[in-house]
Parts: sequence; structure tokens; C-alpha cells
Amino acid sequence: MPAPRVDLTIQLAPQIEVEVDEERLHHLAVKTLLLEGVAQSLELGLFITDDEGIKELNRRYRGVDEPTDVLAFGGEVEGFVSPPDQPQLRDIVISYPRAASQAQERGHSVAQEIDLLFLHGLLHLLGYEDETPKKRVRMWARQEEVLGALR
Repeated sequence: MPAPRVDLTIQLAPQIEVEVDEERLHHLAVKTLLLEGVAQSLELGLFITDDEGIKELNRRYRGVDEPTDVLAFGGEVEGFVSPPDQPQLRDIVISYPRAASQAQERGHSVAQEIDLLFLHGLLHLLGYEDETPKKRVRMWARQEEVLGALR
């Protein structure tokens, strides 16, 4: 299967000053899509913000008035189907303070945590869920498989 085309756009909230390895994240996205058997081209947006920014998005779109580490927006839109040759737009939002805190708790770099959160968001866009223990186990196992394939 040929590699899918992934157009990745990364934006940082004005108050976030961090270096993000766009090439590494792009490779992670392409590898994940290949492992999932997805040939469709995608436009991915990654927005890194603070806790207040992600809290507002979480409240507005999920009805949860608290910050989280990652949100994913995309999926099928009812009544709208893109032609097969047109890329699908998907967005992933990461809270940088959460990523930094979780990286410290887990004993790895913030860059590794951003990779994990980006992958987690991408898997959500591909249909994985983690709202029940059974689904969480499946999703986290897949995350580990993908990360292992990249090592």
C-alpha cells in the first residue's frame, strides 16, 4: 500500500513557546495510518495551547468544564461525504502544561509526551475510544504497538 499523503499544520497558542519536531510528528502520522490500513489523504491540524484554551474547547464541544490533555476533532460529519480524492480535515489539540506535567510523572521528555498525545488524538480520529475499560485497554495497546513499530 502506498503511503497516504498527510498535510500537517502545527500552530502554537501565543503564550506557548516550545520547539515541536514537525518531521517526527508527520512520520508518526504516516506510520500510524499505514499500520491502520488507511490510504486516504488527510489534512491534520495540531494546536498546542494552555489549560485555559483546552478547557474552553472541552466545555464548548464536550460539555466538560475542565482542562484535559488532548482533544480530537474530526470524524464523519452527518450529511457530508468528501470525494475519495479529497483530503479529510482533522484537528488535534494538546495542552502543553498537561503534557509537561505528565512527562515529568512518567519520566520521559515533553517531546515524547507530545508524541504520545498526538498519537492518542490520531487514534481517536481513526475511531478508537477509551471511555470504557475494555476500549481503553484496546486503545492503549494499539498506542504501544505503533510506538514500538517506530523504535
